[in-house]
Amino acid sequence: MKAYTIISLIGLYITALFLIAQWGKLRGRAFINRHSGIFYALGIAVYCTAWTFYGSIGRAATHGLDFLAIYLGPVISLPLWAIIIRKVSRISKTQHLTSLSDFITARYGRNWALGLVVTLLVVMAITPYLALQIQAISSSANVLLSDIMVDRVNIDIAATVLLMIFTLSYGVRFAFDPEERSGLIAAIGFESAFKMIAAFAGGLILIRSLFGGAGSLYKRALDAGMSNLLVINDPQEWWWMLIISSMTFILLPRQFQMAAVSQKNERDIKTAMWLLPLFLLLMNWWIIPIALGGNLYLPSDSNPDYHFLNLALASNIGFLPGLVFLGGLAASTSMIVVSASALGNMVNANFFIPATLKRREEPAQSINPLLMRRLAIVLIFVLAYLYYTYFVEQRSSLVSIGMISFIGIAQLAPGFFGALFWRKSNSVAVLVGLIGGFLIWLAAFGLPQWTPTDVGQAYVFHIFSTWSPMSNIIFASLFVNTVFMVGLSIVLPMNPLERTQAEIFFNIMNISRDRYDQSPIKTGRITFERLEKMMLRYLPEELLSETLYKRYTIMRVEAAPFAEVPGDLLSYSERLLTQIIGPVAARIVMNREIEEDSINTFDIQDIIQETKATQRLNVALREKTEILERTTAELTMANDQLQAMGSLKDDFLYTVTHELRSPLTAIRAQIEIIRDDQDMPEELQNQFLDAAISECERLTNLITTVLDIEKFESGNQQLSYQSTDLRKLADRTLENMRAWAFSEGTSLEIDGPEVAYCDVDEARIQQVLMNLFSNALKYGRERISLRIHQETDAWTICIEDDGPGVPADDVPHLFNKFYQSTDQTVKKRIGTGLGLAISYNIVRSHGGQLELSQNPPEGPTTFCITLPQKTSSL
Repeated sequence: MKAYTIISLIGLYITALFLIAQWGKLRGRAFINRHSGIFYALGIAVYCTAWTFYGSIGRAATHGLDFLAIYLGPVISLPLWAIIIRKVSRISKTQHLTSLSDFITARYGRNWALGLVVTLLVVMAITPYLALQIQAISSSANVLLSDIMVDRVNIDIAATVLLMIFTLSYGVRFAFDPEERSGLIAAIGFESAFKMIAAFAGGLILIRSLFGGAGSLYKRALDAGMSNLLVINDPQEWWWMLIISSMTFILLPRQFQMAAVSQKNERDIKTAMWLLPLFLLLMNWWIIPIALGGNLYLPSDSNPDYHFLNLALASNIGFLPGLVFLGGLAASTSMIVVSASALGNMVNANFFIPATLKRREEPAQSINPLLMRRLAIVLIFVLAYLYYTYFVEQRSSLVSIGMISFIGIAQLAPGFFGALFWRKSNSVAVLVGLIGGFLIWLAAFGLPQWTPTDVGQAYVFHIFSTWSPMSNIIFASLFVNTVFMVGLSIVLPMNPLERTQAEIFFNIMNISRDRYDQSPIKTGRITFERLEKMMLRYLPEELLSETLYKRYTIMRVEAAPFAEVPGDLLSYSERLLTQIIGPVAARIVMNREIEEDSINTFDIQDIIQETKATQRLNVALREKTEILERTTAELTMANDQLQAMGSLKDDFLYTVTHELRSPLTAIRAQIEIIRDDQDMPEELQNQFLDAAISECERLTNLITTVLDIEKFESGNQQLSYQSTDLRKLADRTLENMRAWAFSEGTSLEIDGPEVAYCDVDEARIQQVLMNLFSNALKYGRERISLRIHQETDAWTICIEDDGPGVPADDVPHLFNKFYQSTDQTVKKRIGTGLGLAISYNIVRSHGGQLELSQNPPEGPTTFCITLPQKTSSL
């Protein structure tokens, strides 16, 4: 078999992963939700990697039943795991935590140094494990190849690059995008099912075809003197492996990602409780027979890690080598994808973003969390491939590298379990303990892993002479780690944030949701406008709409631009940031924003506006007296107008009815589905209810806008005039639109005098400007400009975009209600066609004019507002 054949096989397999992930993202979400428990268990089964598929066979062929500790540990600890993971998942969801380092640092006061050490330890422990998976792909492929030296590099690079592309496609938004999460869960579920089928079915076929069944094989092995491979040969080390595997089943980054972050419903834990042991049983069913068969059948110098594949080749069953190879590939790729995604998230949250935020003079739009997360994932893949290239190829045992990684990850156990079950543990104590255990592990295992030769293990920390070097190092590192953590926690005080977080983490199963919002935020003033601008620097606009803006409604908060944000909403905003950039960076961002001057020009504006409002009220009272004298004449005129409006209302109501029918139909359909399907999952019910609420909000906005237009057209809309600086109003409008413009790649420009005072209803004119800018951003390409200039007794504001222009047939109807362009060359936009209509009526009510002043075939398109200047410039 040639290299291009193996590369093609790998390429086809990863292409299948892309297709399955795309299915899960688009069409398979309902199926995944219906069977969420099964997919949840299969996701956690990412625990079984190339170590299981190949390495356990190698371990069984040389050390007997010792390998079973790695799988019995998780099975024995499953009842405790269920309690812990339910608590961890609830904490992660309420505090928007997306990685293991997020979880630990969130509990211990968002301590950046702690997050840094945790991330460094995890990267050093898991990178060799990632490299081990690349080695397994390469070595198993080269077992099938005729020209090993020529083909090895091509396979390595091809597999690594393809997996990196897949991870970048579906792993970056895993933490906060339900569609991307469903895609990755579908792919990982498929890989887990496939590797289990390949291990069990492949082993069954192999043992029966080559040896006539397991019974016959065991008899031949006993006759050959292999009875020592049917017992536990090192009980003392076996118990330590049992303990370590129980810890790492919870603490491995990939396990945290799939067990806590991806969990849809806590009921799925019950499914995992029976499905995971069954999965592990089937994965390991044929390991001992294959190990014995390889020792009997294959040459003595054959690598025991690849007995399965070599025996499949020897069986002369055409499809069997390909099935075994793809099973090992599935075991390796699932671990690589999930672990690289998790590590990339941790590196981004604890290295990249905090380092960037240390620069005080930072441009508002210079941080793109998603881009930085992609760079972090690329870095992880590069590190894994370099480690594989320079170090792993010189190692003979997959299990030795995997076990060293497990011991490194176990150093997180004292701080992790202290976070859940001990109120008094604090960040300094956990940090010191972690560094102590980390240094012992680094001296004994970590540094030798990053050097060509194995040194350290046999010479360091021989505390108990009857114990193996590995047992001594496990005991020494965890003992030092725990003693420092417990001792310093008793001596050192906790800060207020740590105390609050300790209560939430400890009592999460017993406290109400309201308490989650009581995480203390540094005191200070921040307005809604500044908060939203800050959030838009880091969060995608669609996520902000689905979270923060909906939170306003839930909390019944009126988000006036210059009003002060309440503390519980600030806490919620910090948790949203945590979901994207991690708890450490989120705390830096929030504190920096709040630490700014709490008194600014907005406060001064508020005082001035209140004073002017009082003056206008006095003027309005005098005007009311004059209005009463004209009431009789106006009533006569109003009667005539009502007669004329009768016919207009018939047409108007027909159009409104047509616009209202669609959301009402959708609401009715969604409610009927919920009523008819009594067994519908709660999450799906919530989706339908959320959709119905969204349609209700759409109806409310539509009705409000229609009523406003009717009031303007009937002359019943009252305007609140005040002397307003149009230039400042335009500047503020542009600032509000700048985030949208940035995401569209559109530049915003403004030109005009420094001040331009005019008597207008400020809120209504800003509404007009927002409508015109929204249209310009929808249809513009690269540039939008706003110009203000003064004419005789009037101000003119022109908004120009470089879009395709308005079709000539549409120009006469632009300002009609419910009218939208019929030009099919323009991308269809969502809307009701009321924006220009209400803008036209607002300007006309001011005695001004709104018109399309420039509309050449290829642009630019220019809308101009003319407003009479009722007062002179101040």
